[in-house]
Amino acid sequence: MFVLAPSILSLLIFLIAFSASSKLFSFDGAPGESQVSRGLYLAKVAGCISCHTDTVNNSNILGGGREIKSPYGSFFSPNITPDLKNGIGNWTNKDFIKAVRYGIRPKGGFYYPVFPYTSYKSMSDRDILDIKSWIEAQKPLSEPNKPHQISFPASWRNMLGPWRWLFFDEESTRFDFLPDNLARGAYLVEALGHCGECHTPRNMFGAQKSKKLLAGSRYGPSGNLMPNISPDKITGIGKWTESELVFFLKTGLKPNGDYVNNEMAEIIQNSLQHLSDYDIRSISSYLNRIKPSYNNVRVRPKNMSIEQTIENWWD
Repeated sequence: MFVLAPSILSLLIFLIAFSASSKLFSFDGAPGESQVSRGLYLAKVAGCISCHTDTVNNSNILGGGREIKSPYGSFFSPNITPDLKNGIGNWTNKDFIKAVRYGIRPKGGFYYPVFPYTSYKSMSDRDILDIKSWIEAQKPLSEPNKPHQISFPASWRNMLGPWRWLFFDEESTRFDFLPDNLARGAYLVEALGHCGECHTPRNMFGAQKSKKLLAGSRYGPSGNLMPNISPDKITGIGKWTESELVFFLKTGLKPNGDYVNNEMAEIIQNSLQHLSDYDIRSISSYLNRIKPSYNNVRVRPKNMSIEQTIENWWD
């Protein structure tokens, strides 16, 4: 009781803060049969609202302008409201699917993989188009899109073609060989929820190190460390029970009584706390069954040898 009481008090404070949040975090609707209601649910899981809303400046939902930091510089998310000029109001269903799944722009050329089409490639047509239906039901916003502030050679879009040839396989990842709950968990973690985009380390070209799935990264979207969430018992979450992981995904409260902060707090607030119990448990079950990967994520030492730099670049 002596240890439990502060945790309960912290939880109440945390939940009150959630309920008192601004309009940015006020969602209406629940998973249902209509395209729009399903689309809202899926947009929460996919992080559309978090990434395409400038929360720092309390901007309007889906209006874009959120800064996403990287070793190459700052990317800014675009306006994805149904505005005809600055948004995606003129996009066809085919345009939307090609953008989400393959990173191809409607007028030609490629999106930078900071847009996680490398994970979204495994989304179903139905899920993609239901998200589009929900977006189309939102208010159009005329906010202009901010140009990226990235350095050469990343600023040269022609480099995206060779990058894709080397690191992007357009073939969808199949999860249907797994039992139902694990297949659902895999789909939510690896495709729709794109957890690996933040939690999997990358090589010097910005591609994920697939052999270290969810092993943590030094480069989160705001420049913060992303922890190891593989079931490694030393550096990951391998000592967490499944009930502890489920509770964390719903509330942000860790087994040690601390609350998560930075990007993950926002993910829980905008996304995970709205998921069905079945989906949360499916995520938990899948995370507990992937390959453990030892990776003690720390701030990079300032004075590394050339060999260490090559070996660890980026992560």
